[in-house]
Amino acid sequence: EMLLHWRETEPDEAGKLAGVLALWEGRYADAAATLGDRLDIALLARDESSPALARLLASSVDEIVASLSESDGVHLVLDLDLRAGALAYHGRFEPAAELYRRAFAVEGTISPDGFFTSARNAARYHLAFLLAEQGDLAGARRLCDEALDLQPGNPHCLYVSTLVAARQGDLDAVRADVAQLDALLGQGWGPAVETYQQAATAELELAEGHAQQARDRLA
Repeated sequence: EMLLHWRETEPDEAGKLAGVLALWEGRYADAAATLGDRLDIALLARDESSPALARLLASSVDEIVASLSESDGVHLVLDLDLRAGALAYHGRFEPAAELYRRAFAVEGTISPDGFFTSARNAARYHLAFLLAEQGDLAGARRLCDEALDLQPGNPHCLYVSTLVAARQGDLDAVRADVAQLDALLGQGWGPAVETYQQAATAELELAEGHAQQARDRLA
């Protein structure tokens, strides 16, 4: 009803809202028809023919950053992170890594429970995973440590740290991270804590050679 009213009074804004709703509902063709050629829509739709994706893949890091000159704060972090992920998916690892670095270097308020800090740390995790896949486990571990310095009680930080430590074979670090996740249960962080705690515990069980226990835990 509200959308119908907006279509009569503010048709342009109503059209944008309809496009956003289509995007949320997974109707990507409808979203693109309304919102235009957008990178986020192309990535969600896995549309390799998208001009927005083609422009990204043909651009240098500096050109990509310049194209985001009107974005700032947490929006800039998310925009850089999105583009870095697209580059990494298409094998452009070095420019992807540089965009991740620029994402978590965006200046802003640092707060252990702040969304801005969480967004920047997400870019750190993504770069950590990229470095780990390239064999740079030490570099990935440094990024996890940086994230935990900013958000020492964040369950996502602890889970990613667990994954990297397990790949390094550092069982003491894995156990320490799992113990911290255990301690966070019931402290009001939300239902995701138990998910991370169970997944991290399964990683520990795998690292200790208890594969069946890990499978049963995640079943």
